[in-house]
Amino acid sequence: MNDEQSKYAEHFRAGVPSSERAAMWTQLRAKRNNARTRGRAVAACVLAAAAALMVAMLARTSAPEIAVVAPGPLHLELGRADVPAVLAAAPTGAARVVRFDDDSRVTLGAAARIEVLENTATSFALKQAIGQAHYEVTPGGPRRWSVETTLARVEVVGTGFEIDANDTHVYVHVAHGVVLVSGELVPEHVQRLTAGQSLDVLKPVEALGGLGGVIAGELPRAGASQGKKLAIRDSVVDALWTDADAARSRHDTASAVSALSRIVREHASDERAGLAALTLGRLRMDVLSEPAQAAADFADALRLGLSPALREDATLRRCESLAASGQAERARAEAHAWLASHPEGAARFAPWEK
Repeated sequence: MNDEQSKYAEHFRAGVPSSERAAMWTQLRAKRNNARTRGRAVAACVLAAAAALMVAMLARTSAPEIAVVAPGPLHLELGRADVPAVLAAAPTGAARVVRFDDDSRVTLGAAARIEVLENTATSFALKQAIGQAHYEVTPGGPRRWSVETTLARVEVVGTGFEIDANDTHVYVHVAHGVVLVSGELVPEHVQRLTAGQSLDVLKPVEALGGLGGVIAGELPRAGASQGKKLAIRDSVVDALWTDADAARSRHDTASAVSALSRIVREHASDERAGLAALTLGRLRMDVLSEPAQAAADFADALRLGLSPALREDATLRRCESLAASGQAERARAEAHAWLASHPEGAARFAPWEK
């Protein structure tokens, strides 16, 4: 008998009335029942915890490993169709945009032809033998993009860049991001290009049989007056380009400016004159801090002829140089004039829309 039971027995021996004894017995039973209920609840919780632990241990030992599946090859954006073996310009000669399911895209200019060499979960390799194309590669993707040309190889992870290629020269321009250009004819065999930088890889003059003037099979750069301006490549310009590239590689800006200025001034009929003027404007704006002269150079580049992607870049840089030289209103007016016919460039020209 416990203490509580002894207490109740004492009450009974003391002659407690029957009504009170009944109430006391009821209270005693209730306490006993509550104790039993609590005991059952605790036991149930313990059993549930043990069962959960057992299930977890069984799942850990018997569940199969879930493999992480790497993404497959790149597909076209529309309907996730397979990427064709050859990407070609539109039959009409108009620019053609090919969009992929990772948000990357390639804009093919007239006569452009691109072969797909490899398309896997980690690599997308192309060969661009001829024509002009602008690439926008989504940064951070799982695939490393590379483009083989006749004279150089371009490697990229995520950037926007342009390639203009044929049998005798390859031009690479980076709009944003970083690319590596490598090849036997590339200065020091490899060059790292960042936003705004360009590289023109030329076949040596002696490899062309000493020919100057019009090169057989050469196509005019997109943006030039087709049918009016032949694709003229002067051997003197080859030498001047070589001098300018060498001067820039050794950070001799004055010599680079001198060589490029001669191309613009003395060889305006050469198809590279517009590119020379564009490069000249970049040097004067970014290195020499001469915005007024740079604005004139960018105007020369637009006048002499550039590819569509470079025309937008030259127009934007001209607006920047005009504003830097105290001609903000003129910069805004030229930006609005460009956007009136090229609304797709609104994002780049946002500072001038106010």
